[in-house]
Amino acid sequence: MPMSDASPSNDGFAVSLHKDKNAKIEIRPVQLIKPAQNSQFTPGVLDFNWALRSDVKRGKMTCVLENLDTKKVLTKDTRGDEMTFDLKPGNYRWRVVSGDSKIKSGWRTFEVIQSDFDISGRAPAMNIENLASKRDAPDLSHFEVPDNGDDGSKVDDDKKLKEYKHKKEMAEQEAGDLEKRVKLAELDARKALQLAKDEQARLKAVRLERARDERLAKERWAKLDADRKVKVKRDKLVREKKLKELHIAQLKVKEMNEKLQIKIWEAKKAKTDTDRATAELAAKIDAIKKSSVAAMSNSENPRVPTSQPEDDFTSNVQEE
Repeated sequence: MPMSDASPSNDGFAVSLHKDKNAKIEIRPVQLIKPAQNSQFTPGVLDFNWALRSDVKRGKMTCVLENLDTKKVLTKDTRGDEMTFDLKPGNYRWRVVSGDSKIKSGWRTFEVIQSDFDISGRAPAMNIENLASKRDAPDLSHFEVPDNGDDGSKVDDDKKLKEYKHKKEMAEQEAGDLEKRVKLAELDARKALQLAKDEQARLKAVRLERARDERLAKERWAKLDADRKVKVKRDKLVREKKLKELHIAQLKVKEMNEKLQIKIWEAKKAKTDTDRATAELAAKIDAIKKSSVAAMSNSENPRVPTSQPEDDFTSNVQEE
């Protein structure tokens, strides 16, 4: 049965604790709960309790108990979070190890002592949990030691009774301190759990936001790809249309060139015909001039003109 888990404070000595808000709290995979470090118990069956972190997969766990006096080691396997050992007086240490030895807790030491302050020579039954929760100890104000007629024995019994009362008061005080520490530990555990929940919620929100960003990025990329394909198709149609128009324009230019060549050829032919007609007209004019000169020379030398030249001149004039 538990007696104490910490040494009582000395008179005139005070300890103040300050929490560092920036300090990072490390939660080990296995948290040992009971027996506590440097606690004391009486011989008998002792319960061992521990707790696994929420993210640790439950499996076979081994509770290791070592007697520091005899160096004897006891082990028991379980799939739960508690174990019991029947202990005798001595110094012990214990820890919890997983079946694959990947998860280990730290060592905790405690002591099992034989109490000799009971009148009957037996250790009194004291439950620290009951003291911590109810703070209700047996009322020994009416306790009477049987008078066996031996004053020396009565004095020893009174002394033992006073020692028992003193130890009971010390146990009650330590039980109260233990209850305070348990409440503080529960409060810290709740805070750590709340922080873990907040961190989990934050990570979930981050994952959701990342998934949303990825979805938006995929949608944006799909839209850009679709727009690119439409633009490529439209540009291809525009290019084909321009090429077709260019081909038609080339055909029209070719046709216009052909027509222009024909017109140039016709103009050249017309010029050639004009030049020929001009040459013929000039020849005719020369011939007329010559005939006129001949006629004038004949008038100076009168003779009977024949009718044939006049007819020729008349015909030439009509032809002109």
